[in-house]
Amino acid sequence: MRFDEVPETEVRFRGQPERASVSGTERENLPEEVERGVIYRNFNVRLRIATELIDTEPGQWEKSEEE
Repeated sequence: MRFDEVPETEVRFRGQPERASVSGTERENLPEEVERGVIYRNFNVRLRIATELIDTEPGQWEKSEEE
């Protein structure tokens, strides 16, 4: 793989309700910051993303007794 431009990456979690989120990568044979025009071979990238909803309104997700 060769990069014509050094990418700017970002992970964002949008929407409602609020969330607690984390992300990270593990790279093999690929530097944290790649260089323009360099050819990279035999590399692996593992992306991990975890998120959980934050309960902003108690009982919001529970069924009401009427249903």
